[in-house]
Amino acid sequence: YFINMMKNTKMIYFTQDINDTFSQNIYALEHDVSVQLFTTNQVYIQPGLTSNESDFFITCDNATSSIPVIYIKKNNETSISFENNCLVLGVKSNYDLVKFRDELLYKYYGLK
Repeated sequence: YFINMMKNTKMIYFTQDINDTFSQNIYALEHDVSVQLFTTNQVYIQPGLTSNESDFFITCDNATSSIPVIYIKKNNETSISFENNCLVLGVKSNYDLVKFRDELLYKYYGLK
């Protein structure tokens, strides 16, 4: 369902915790997805942080059917959940981030 939502929007929020130990790799994932989606379909990715101290404060509370949120955070186990237009990805390793990026883009383009 989330992939169909992505295909029907022109903007997606990506967010993460401000002190996440994977933050640099999450930013890299956001960049990769942003370049792909903007180049092919003019979908804009707005990165943000879950801290209200950030200029780009974004949480799952900001998610709507027209602007979904992808929240990536470090977790003890790999997990994916989707609720109220927000996809929450818990990752335990950098490998999980690469796997998620690839799977997201493959499904978006109908390759998987």
